[in-house]
Amino acid sequence: MNVEAQYNTFVEGLKMIALPYEDQVKSMENFVDVPVEITSTFQDIFLIFSQLIRANFFSLDAIAAIIIAFNHMEWCLRNIDLDNFSDDNWRRRKLSY
Repeated sequence: MNVEAQYNTFVEGLKMIALPYEDQVKSMENFVDVPVEITSTFQDIFLIFSQLIRANFFSLDAIAAIIIAFNHMEWCLRNIDLDNFSDDNWRRRKLSY
């Protein structure tokens, strides 16, 4: 896949991730576990991120924002027992950025 196609894949993945949950659900088949699919999509597109950085597709601010979002998602996955994102742990995590 050429770098332009990788960029398009990356952007489409980010668009899917950025959709409100209701729209994510509507865009997928009924049998799909939406949170798992969204997480998998972000992890998959993150794999090509470094190639796109080297090809100068992103500003430094965009790179930082994408890495922060990925880190938030990874933190949430590691702390799956948090069922309420208004929890003090979540607020402390958000304030650290």
